[in-house]
Amino acid sequence: MTSDDAFILLKSFFSERESSRLALGKLREKVEIGVEIGGMVSCAIFRQGTEVLVERREALRPDFIFKLDPETVTILAHQTRDDIGEIGLAIIKEMLAGSIHVKMPGGILSVLRNGYLEVIFSGGAPVSKMLSQIGLSSPAKLVALFRKIRSK
Repeated sequence: MTSDDAFILLKSFFSERESSRLALGKLREKVEIGVEIGGMVSCAIFRQGTEVLVERREALRPDFIFKLDPETVTILAHQTRDDIGEIGLAIIKEMLAGSIHVKMPGGILSVLRNGYLEVIFSGGAPVSKMLSQIGLSSPAKLVALFRKIRSK
């Protein structure tokens, strides 16, 4: 799969899945997340009203930038059901496997104000359990992780 194909798949993943709209509905409107696919395609993901939009361009003032290979988009899109918890677990597993790399150019206050903790916890018990298993058992520990990512 090319980076261009992965962009099209990512766009449909976010526009067609109810779970994507529910999870990203926790973010403040127009907060942008950056995604770089295969080092070739940059895109911005953001919420506008009840819709999640994916545009092929660099994100404006993103709090996070996710770097991933086209194959990772395929895994997330084709190997998960339309379930926030299942998608959250898949993302965590891909991060632990090194298939998703995260940069945090935004500040910690921006991350806290913009709803990212709510997005994470919208995954429910399965995501909370997985986070606990890897040592992220509280919001304070997540904030410490954000600070660590920010300092890279």
